[in-house]
Order: sequence, then structure tokens, then C-alpha cells
Amino acid sequence: MNNQYLRLLNFFVVNDSVTMDDLVAFGHVSERTMCKYIRQLNDDLDGIAQILEQQHRYYLQVKDYTRLTKIRMGHLKKELDFNNTDKRDAYILKTLFECHDYVTLDSLAEQLMVSKTTLNRDLKRLRSHLMTYHAKVTSMTNNGIKLVVSRAYEVPSIIDHFIYDYFELSKLVSQKQNEQLNLVLSEAHVDAENSRLILRNIGILKFAISVGHRIEQSIDNFSDYLTDSQPMKMIQREIMACFPEEILPDEMVFILSPLAFKMSNLLSRERLEKRLNDNRKLFLEIDREYN
Repeated sequence: MNNQYLRLLNFFVVNDSVTMDDLVAFGHVSERTMCKYIRQLNDDLDGIAQILEQQHRYYLQVKDYTRLTKIRMGHLKKELDFNNTDKRDAYILKTLFECHDYVTLDSLAEQLMVSKTTLNRDLKRLRSHLMTYHAKVTSMTNNGIKLVVSRAYEVPSIIDHFIYDYFELSKLVSQKQNEQLNLVLSEAHVDAENSRLILRNIGILKFAISVGHRIEQSIDNFSDYLTDSQPMKMIQREIMACFPEEILPDEMVFILSPLAFKMSNLLSRERLEKRLNDNRKLFLEIDREYN
């Protein structure tokens, strides 16, 4: 199976269902060519999985998860240099996110092509790094290891820091969606760097949702200062178009968080002023208490 078909397979794996327009935009090919790709991929996956169509939406029906995982992991072993500790960390965390049960150390060591001694050393280092994100890798005798994240909004941060750059999560956003969102951001005078970060956050959130993690609680110590202006509503509309399901309010806050760190017309001066006044009162109370 070549890279083109593997990319298409991974696209189906991370999306519940997609339209033909989504597939055409993702593959940058005609509808006729995409149908040919799907037929070929179904032939390659015979007995393992099948791409099916229902009510004009396409989805992947998996028959043999073990064999499907071996196909995907076999490709990754060729693409990733597991002599690099950062790449091993990325692989370990991605595997733990995707598996909602325990993963055995023997299985993980085999996939990474390292000894259990090396894997245990990696896990010790990884556990130390994850403390910053209020997350931990727990162990259970005879079962293996499992990732536990106590704060839902930390999951995207972990994906961003450890996984995103090694698994091409940017490709979860189609070229058509990318171009349309960039156009709307440009019209709203969002600079190139913030536009890049917003698109990055969309890829991160799409992966997080695909593995069952939603941001259902407000982010601690982070305030939303964005306006309710028409340009902002247009940006939010294009962001929502990138997802097959409705995204939650705090997920939108996460995606647009890069805009909070640079003054622009998309920030509400009233909300900023209110926060400054609230903080001013807090500092005055602290000053009175200690003087």
C-alpha cells in the first residue's frame, strides 16, 4: 500500500464519516479518481476493513482491528526514526490516546522496536514531563499502562507539545478548508502566524475528538476577550465547517486562543477594561492586607 492510500486510510480512521466533497478536497483529485482510490483501497483492505457509503456519506467499517493496526504501524515504523526519544514519546502517547484500555509493555516495546528496559526508561522520563499537564501514565500488573488526564483542556496541550509535529495532524484539515479559513482570517486582518496557530489548533482538536476527548470545562485562568463582531462570527462559522460535529464553546475558545495575546479589532475593549478593573481591585486588596 503506497503513501497515497495510507493517507486516505488515516483520513477515514480519524473521521466518523465524510462526504465526497470532503474526500475530493482532501485528495486534491476529481470525484472519479477518488472513487477509483476507494475501490483500490477496499481491495487492499479485503477482510480487514471496508469503506462504505450511506446517505451520501462515506465511512470505514473495521472487521479486523489487529490487522488494520499492523498495516498502519508498519508504515509508521518506516517513516519514523525510533532512535529519537521525542518520536518515541509521540508514538507512546498517541498509542495511549487511541487505546481506551491498557496497553501492554511487551506490545509497545515490539512496536517501537526497543527493549523493555529502554521503554521503562522512556516512561520514567515521560511521566516527569506529563506532571506539568496534570496527566500521568498509570500501571496495572498483568494489564500494562494507561494514560490518565485529570483536566480535559490539558489534552490538546499534550497533543500540541508531544504528538502534532510527528504525525501530520495538519492533514486533518482539508486543503479547501485551509484555504477558505485563511481567506476569512486574512479579511479580518489576522496575521500569518496567528492564522497558522489557529489552523494548528483545529488539527489538534480534531485528533482529540477522534480519540474521545472533548473540552467540556472552562480553561483555568484564561479569559475570553473576543468580540461578537461580524468578522468574528464569520471566522467561527468557517472553523465549525472544519468539523463533522458541533464543537463546544470552550473548544472554540481553545482554537481561537492565539488571538488573545495580541491586541486587535477582534478583542473586546470593554471586556479587557472590565478584567483590568477586576485585577486592579484584587491588587489593592492584597496591598492593604500586607501593608
